[in-house]
Amino acid sequence: MSLKQPEKIRVDFDSLEPYGQTAEELYSYEGKLFSGYAVYDYFPNSTDIEFEKEFKNGRGIGWENTYHSNGQLAEEILCVYATTLEFKEYDVNGNLTRSGRVVSETDYLDMVERYKLLD
Repeated sequence: MSLKQPEKIRVDFDSLEPYGQTAEELYSYEGKLFSGYAVYDYFPNSTDIEFEKEFKNGRGIGWENTYHSNGQLAEEILCVYATTLEFKEYDVNGNLTRSGRVVSETDYLDMVERYKLLD
């Protein structure tokens, strides 16, 4: 399996805990605001990741990745909370089949800089 950003920590989403008493959804891992990937789904009878979501300082900000059963990236979506900024879809061989930006170039660049999305 060739994971996107393999150097980042990955934990089961069920290992995260709500953090604080605010309306904002924040998550912690081992008592600290979580930064890394939370794994939501695995392929049946496997430890291979099917879907994961990136968190930065406890917030669901960054990449949401879906993988094909052969380990190739199937889709990557760059999000800030529930707002999609851009997406890319790949076939089972890793070839880009579709992509696009959902927000203006100005908004995209602002969000990337403000939230350090590509770090």
